Amino acid sequence: MQGHPMSCTRSEQGFTLVEVMVAVAIIGVALPAFILSLLKQVDSVAYLRDKLEAQLIAENMMTELFIRNGLSGEVPRSEDGTQELASRKWYYETDFKEYPQEALKDVFAVEIKVWLKSDDLDVNTTEEKPLVTFYGALYKKQQKEAIQRPKIDEYPVKRHEKKGS
Repeated sequence: MQGHPMSCTRSEQGFTLVEVMVAVAIIGVALPAFILSLLKQVDSVAYLRDKLEAQLIAENMMTELFIRNGLSGEVPRSEDGTQELASRKWYYETDFKEYPQEALKDVFAVEIKVWLKSDDLDVNTTEEKPLVTFYGALYKKQQKEAIQRPKIDEYPVKRHEKKGS
């Protein structure tokens, strides 16, 4: 039966149990490491999304403060509250400080901190580090006259002329 087409030699029979166990062990080590790496990337994307949304809240608050300040000339002492963005609740705090320099007598530093409000707790998560801290400045006094931007042809322009013309 040596020449029979159905006969198999030792090298054609497949993997041994040891080879299969080594392959399973390699996969057993590599697969959890791959899944852990993938989960870290997902967490990083979620963290960056939260930071972006917190930055949008802070910028919106600064714009609102700037508009209110421009209309009334007043600078509030501090504010806090909640806003909703992307179907999630955010907590913010604003703090205003006067600059000590005489030249900046009517200018106030604005600090806006934003946290993600926890759904399962009634308290805010302000004990933790805020996701975003945004800085700006406001003027205490309202401008009597609007500041005029110079027209484009009033800007000093250096003209480069060709030599020898």
